Amino acid sequence: MNILGISGGFGHDAAACLVQDGHLVAMVEEERISRVKRAPKALPVDSSSYCLAEGQLTFGDIDVVAASWDPDLARHPEELRRYGQAFLRNSASRGDWTADLKYFDHHLCHAASSQYFSGFDDAIVVVMDGHGERYSTSVGRVHDGSIKFDLQFGIGHSIGHLFEAVSDHVGLGQNGAGKLMGLAAYGTPSVELPPIQFTSDGYAVDLPDVEGLGYHDACRAVGENWSTWLQAHVGDRTVVDSRLHCTVPNQGSNMLPSRRDCDLAASVQQILGDLMVHLVTVAAARYKTRRVVLSGGVALNCAANGRLLASGAADEIFVQPAANDAGACIGAAMLAGSTARTDRSASAMEFLPNLGPSFTT
Repeated sequence: MNILGISGGFGHDAAACLVQDGHLVAMVEEERISRVKRAPKALPVDSSSYCLAEGQLTFGDIDVVAASWDPDLARHPEELRRYGQAFLRNSASRGDWTADLKYFDHHLCHAASSQYFSGFDDAIVVVMDGHGERYSTSVGRVHDGSIKFDLQFGIGHSIGHLFEAVSDHVGLGQNGAGKLMGLAAYGTPSVELPPIQFTSDGYAVDLPDVEGLGYHDACRAVGENWSTWLQAHVGDRTVVDSRLHCTVPNQGSNMLPSRRDCDLAASVQQILGDLMVHLVTVAAARYKTRRVVLSGGVALNCAANGRLLASGAADEIFVQPAANDAGACIGAAMLAGSTARTDRSASAMEFLPNLGPSFTT
């Protein structure tokens, strides 16, 4: 069975992978071909062509196209549905489609993208990202190959969007979450973030409610809520010269990040680590297991992952290399093929980060 998994429905990280008879054959992000970071609003057409070439297939050989998002789960599904149809139309020029397009729960795709390669048949599953169709954090369990979420937190509680807002506030831009993690090492976690409240069964973010909005409007509102809070409680946003990609020297010639920005970064990093430890502790008590599978864009935060492992809350942690939205295409493809396999248990299938284009010396 030939399954093409695709990502990019939420407007970034377009990617494609090819799964043949349950084995991951190829994967590449659209940005690696277009050379545009995160491939905003791009369709995974060139990445799909690459994967098919690796499998020596044509578009007509594909049995299923598995999308890592599900319009039926979103409050306003039109944009998500249009993206899938646009992918089919744009790909049609490269070959005749006979495959069905199947949609899958975004957070389930994230979880499956790690679980199928972890080798764990019983583990805690934690998905943390900017947002899916309705949720930003999902916590559950994988048992006998089946994934079930018990705790889910809406877009208004997004830690991914918090990182984007803080990254933008300190002048690193909205796509600077990785840089923010690095900046945190230079600061002291001295900034209180009272909107984030830990609870006995998870956490909550006490900012204006966005849950009645569609995912697109909710994301914008969350960013605005955090920006307003940061402006009021931390101070003005750091101004950046887009030509130099550095802080404008409004105080002498100092081009280094300010102490305030370093401390804010450290504070956000600290609360992420605290939250991950808290969620895993809650889940470990509920599920009686100390193995953890992490996925979602926030799982790319290696400092928080290291903090979780060092805390002792978990005995083993597995994070797949493409934990962000791009890697969700793998989960969609594996889920699409699970009904065709008799053995759905985790089998520690090999997933290497070098499945994309290679070069000779």
